[in-house]
Amino acid sequence: MRPRVVLRWRGRQVQAHGRAAAIQGMRDALLFGLQQANLTVPLEEGTLMRSGTVDLDEERGEGTISYDTPYARRQHEEVGWRHDPGRRARWLKLTIDEQEQVLREIAARPIRDALKG
Repeated sequence: MRPRVVLRWRGRQVQAHGRAAAIQGMRDALLFGLQQANLTVPLEEGTLMRSGTVDLDEERGEGTISYDTPYARRQHEEVGWRHDPGRRARWLKLTIDEQEQVLREIAARPIRDALKG
């Protein structure tokens, strides 16, 4: 007699679990990106650094790191301005470029873990 095998497809559960893992990975990567960018954000009184935030739109699967002061954009783009040692213009873009592989790994880890389980 042949053994009987029963398979149950739980595609919706797998999809929901995978999406939750993807959102968690994105959140983790964004928070890490903000933390790393804050290490080189121009620093006078700390207002600019404290304005840094992460926004995650779970429905669309999109997220942003931003700084919200009236001068944040200009401070970011003015490459001719002097900064304290270790601080720099274009701190957010440069951080994302420098940490791209790490950010990808952080974002992928929860998805990979979800697929293993």
